[in-house]
Amino acid sequence: MPMSLFVPLVYLPPWIYVRCTRVVKLGNRVSNSLIRSIHPGEFAGENRRSTKMIEVVLNDRLGKKVRVKCNDDDTIGDLKKLVAAQTGTRADKIRIQKWYNIYKDHITLKDYEIHDGMGLELYYN
Repeated sequence: MPMSLFVPLVYLPPWIYVRCTRVVKLGNRVSNSLIRSIHPGEFAGENRRSTKMIEVVLNDRLGKKVRVKCNDDDTIGDLKKLVAAQTGTRADKIRIQKWYNIYKDHITLKDYEIHDGMGLELYYN
């Protein structure tokens, strides 16, 4: 009889966290390929992304430069809110761009590769 490729399924209580290299989840059933149950707090900090504070300089080309400190995993929308708090304008009236690239509100600074000390352009709509 040929060897079956099916891996038997193990029922796990909901309080057990599973860490493995290959997982097939079907509801609360998990295939037991390389399963190791761990304590819930053992890897608490493993899933967190390391964030660092950066300072972004925004120039509106009308004589005002705004320096904003934020995290690199903040979105452009969060950056707009911080700029709006410093300048006194509404966040929805602010447009942030670099050359001809207009930055979207839902994308993070890390995704746009905005680093510490980087200068961006600030426009008022």
